[in-house]
Amino acid sequence: MAIEFMAENEVLNDPAAHFFKSGNVRRNDINARLTPIRDALHSACPKGMKIEYDLWYDSGDGSIKGYLYTDLMSSCVMIRAANQRYTNSVMVEASHHHITPEADMVWEKIANQSNDKYALSYDAEPKNFVVFLPGTNIAADIVDWEKLTRAVEQGAYIKPHPISAPAVITKLVNDYGEERVLPKKSSGHYYLENASIVGCCTNSEMGLLGLIKEKSVYIFDLPEDNHMRTYTSIYRAIKVGDNFSGEKLKRIISAPYSGLISVFHNDWHGRILSYFNHLKEVPHVASINT
Repeated sequence: MAIEFMAENEVLNDPAAHFFKSGNVRRNDINARLTPIRDALHSACPKGMKIEYDLWYDSGDGSIKGYLYTDLMSSCVMIRAANQRYTNSVMVEASHHHITPEADMVWEKIANQSNDKYALSYDAEPKNFVVFLPGTNIAADIVDWEKLTRAVEQGAYIKPHPISAPAVITKLVNDYGEERVLPKKSSGHYYLENASIVGCCTNSEMGLLGLIKEKSVYIFDLPEDNHMRTYTSIYRAIKVGDNFSGEKLKRIISAPYSGLISVFHNDWHGRILSYFNHLKEVPHVASINT
């Protein structure tokens, strides 16, 4: 049998790519509806630019050297320039866009038709306050453990990421008690749906989905952590005082150039083109090798 080589550039909904990212935790079949958006992204990306899945790097200067994308809420894809300056500025601008009737429709459909990214168990009991932790690879670098401890003391439950390492689960149980640590392979969507208070870090979509579902949302990043995480640009753009604004998030969903694209948008392909067109005046340099 001939050896099949993995693609150099991992892409959304590629079985090999997801196996190496999440092991034996299977992706939810509902994610297949994002494949047409994935294909359109790769076709529309400016010539000479790479567009890469589920990672982050920052070119660190005034140019764009590539684009990145990730999937979220089982119905959306987010595009970002691999440049912190432009990623932030686009989201801030989009958070001031007028709210469109289409955004109201998309908002409602996301609220009612979202699902888990992974195929998880619904054999769980609802909890009022749930903090969703990031995966093992970044938890130690991003989580404000003192804030988490205070939350648990106030009644919060901890939902580990589905692909958390066994050693992480053991430490959580030792530190917070087995009764406060929820099963990692239980449905995060179920817990979110039934909670009134949601906590997460800025690498997580759960806070954004929580806003759409009208939950109270708290961020558990370390105060001194200034790194760009997956959704940092959105959380920063929608923060008003100590709270996060659902209205600003809906404005981002409205803005055709925001890079936040849902299968529920009437012209999601047009939104892809609008995003790239919005940044066409920025200098583009042949993509770096990541």
